[in-house]
Amino acid sequence: MTRYPRVLLLASIPLLAVSVWYVLSPALFRGENGEIYLRGDFEVYRWAVHTWLSGGNVVENWAPLRGGNLLPWVYPPFALLPLSVFALPPVAVGVLLLWAANLAAMGMTLYLVVRHQWPGVGPRGALAVAALALPLPLWLEPVYACFSQGQVNLVLMGLVAADCLVRNPRWPRGLLVGIAAATKLMPAAFLLFFLLRRDFRAAVTCAVTGVVCTLLGFLVDFEASVDYWFRYGPASSVAGHAADTNQSIMGALARLDPQPVVQHGIWAGVSLVLVLVLARTIGRVDPPVAMTLTGLFALLVSPTTWTSHWVWVVPGLLILLGAAVRYRSITRLALVVLIVIAGRKIPFRVLANENVPPLLWLPQQLVGNAYVVLAVALLLLTGWHASRSRASEPVLKS
Repeated sequence: MTRYPRVLLLASIPLLAVSVWYVLSPALFRGENGEIYLRGDFEVYRWAVHTWLSGGNVVENWAPLRGGNLLPWVYPPFALLPLSVFALPPVAVGVLLLWAANLAAMGMTLYLVVRHQWPGVGPRGALAVAALALPLPLWLEPVYACFSQGQVNLVLMGLVAADCLVRNPRWPRGLLVGIAAATKLMPAAFLLFFLLRRDFRAAVTCAVTGVVCTLLGFLVDFEASVDYWFRYGPASSVAGHAADTNQSIMGALARLDPQPVVQHGIWAGVSLVLVLVLARTIGRVDPPVAMTLTGLFALLVSPTTWTSHWVWVVPGLLILLGAAVRYRSITRLALVVLIVIAGRKIPFRVLANENVPPLLWLPQQLVGNAYVVLAVALLLLTGWHASRSRASEPVLKS
């Protein structure tokens, strides 16, 4: 290993240690018996797996949290299998495994992006850059929320990134996206990534894998699968929620409280526009850019996108920052700054203030829905640049 990659790797170790201790350790709680645990989704995972093993129905019942609240299980029953890895060990071990998996998935995603966007740095240079960059996203709200709530969004992002970006995978391309989509519905949007890039073999593999895993879910828990897919509907208990942490187009519309037909009509129209933009853009940009844009699109059009789902900001920021430096672009640098500010200042909290003067209502909505606004702007700007000509440089391109 040459000198500079080694220096970067060594520098990343204390930076990661400080970030984990300062940012993540406050998310840990200690129970009455002294055990370490996380509040939120991690509790739901553990409850669901143990309820399933004891013969209970994870769809009809809600998970009782230690704080007294109840949360629903909103995943396909197939997800009980992969989530057992984190739910069956003792709580502290499960937390450690999940956090390690999240860190590894985020680091791998950064590494694959660097290898594609800047091949000249080589494998060791890419590893060093990814290691140095790894601690920084922990300071952003979506990534911190993913860790603090015990979510698996970063693990799913890692599966998608490996499937989309590894140049010569040892598995059939599309397999990992299919597994991720069967675990949580949102990654199913990456079927578009393969279709729009004309990788039809990977698209077929993705679809078949997703169907097979879903059918496996019926073997895992037939009653819960019937309830999930045919009785209640996927994630029906939280779909289109008006909470300020639902940073999706549907969530932003729900907070305005329009008539349902108006809300769904606007959502369908905006989603159609974004699909058309994505279709014109995906084939004209590099794979990491196409993957990131697909991730942003999925987050926008999903009925429910909690802030902890916005982990696709991680590869997006790396690509944007690299492009800003390479092309000396003020526009790209401004986008980086705005995204970092949005990730640090948690702007959606301003929506809780109901006593806003009429003149400040529009600024409040723009700031409070910053994740949605910035993602839409990024998709439209990249699509506009890409459509001008193949020689033009899309906003995200590096």
